[in-house]
Amino acid sequence: MKIRSVLTALTATAMAVSVSIVSVPVAHADLTTPGSFNTVHPLRVLDTRYGIGTTKAVLAAHGTLTFQPTPGLTTPVGAVALTVTAVNPKTLGYLTVYGAGRPLPLASNLNFQIGENVPNMVITPVGTGGRVSIYNGSLGTIDVLADISGFYTGGTNTAVSGSLVPMAPRRFLDTRIGLGAPKRPAGPNSLTVLKVAGVNGVPVDASSVVMNVTAEGATARGYVTAYAGSPKPATSTVNYLPHKTRANLALVPIGPDGTISLFNGTLGTTALIADISGYFVGGSPATDGTFVPTTPYRAFDSREAGRRPAGALTISRIGLFTSDPVFSAFKAVVVNVTAAEPQTYGFLTTWDGTTQLPSVSSNNFQANQDSAGAVIVPVNPDGTISIYNGSYGNVNYVVDITGFVFNLPAATPFAGTTAKTSVSAAARLADALAKVRQLSRTTSSVAVSVTTTR
Repeated sequence: MKIRSVLTALTATAMAVSVSIVSVPVAHADLTTPGSFNTVHPLRVLDTRYGIGTTKAVLAAHGTLTFQPTPGLTTPVGAVALTVTAVNPKTLGYLTVYGAGRPLPLASNLNFQIGENVPNMVITPVGTGGRVSIYNGSLGTIDVLADISGFYTGGTNTAVSGSLVPMAPRRFLDTRIGLGAPKRPAGPNSLTVLKVAGVNGVPVDASSVVMNVTAEGATARGYVTAYAGSPKPATSTVNYLPHKTRANLALVPIGPDGTISLFNGTLGTTALIADISGYFVGGSPATDGTFVPTTPYRAFDSREAGRRPAGALTISRIGLFTSDPVFSAFKAVVVNVTAAEPQTYGFLTTWDGTTQLPSVSSNNFQANQDSAGAVIVPVNPDGTISIYNGSYGNVNYVVDITGFVFNLPAATPFAGTTAKTSVSAAARLADALAKVRQLSRTTSSVAVSVTTTR
């Protein structure tokens, strides 16, 4: 089929690029604060189909592979942000991603069915030699891909607000066995409240956690929204279908009472599972590369009146911010991008649009099945991000913003503006967040989508 030729061509390009790279092309390599996020140009660092990063061979049943996600990089690395994809699994199962040389955790990062290509973003601590291991929790073989979008500087400095403290993945919630909540499925339009602060190594003053949320055994189509406090935001974290297991990563703020809420938006029931692999230090971030949590809000939805879906094999520029220079306080955004109502199967690539289309994917989807995927993406100087529709059908985009990466100093202001460098970091951040709250109240009315055909 034609779509297979497109996927093959893109994979071949990725292989050629990866073979010639001796180091990860880091956009901000001078961040030395432990736990600060360094953005990189998206790059495929693992592909078992072509021998990228490992031996050219499928991953065996219950097998483990280990690879180097930051080849040639000299900066100390504490954790990496990867999009990991399970390709052509022979049986249903799951993948667990963790630091090499460490015990296999009781946690999962993505779940798959026979023959389905399933991605998920992973933020995982690195282990021995800065390497990462992936375990195949199934009775069949599988190919595995990994694309890097950034890394966190190594070391732990709990005095820096907004810095990441990675943890070995640990299960906090499993309604199938009564862990963290009563032993029963989440009911229709129900709320599950999970205590996370002060539990299992997450300090009481943490601002947010790195959480993988899984819906399993659903009896109807639905979604899960992970958030803190009230009211519930009009966003989604995981979209699921009946009798299928779906997972998605989220950076979730912690409420004043130390809890996180998970809303189950469905007419049926589903089991909920949540694994945590790190937390962000509390306080007001004022250091370059630190995480700024926000209440999730919908920044763009192509299903709204007056908009249209993205066409086959096109690139869409999605405006997340206005041209106000205040938004130069953010070097990257944490977004959850949903492929909604796709006409055929395919993939999405999300990046800042300042380079040619990278040979990576941030989401894979099946026909008529909504699929959500988180990604940390730098913002183009004009305030946009770009999304490529790698399918031969139309697909709608839904973009929810769940956090920001702080930018200090603002080295590259938006086009036609001047960076604010004379005010304090705290003042710049407060100004930017105030404007963000204005945008969130108007939902996606400020966003624009300019689509060009490739």
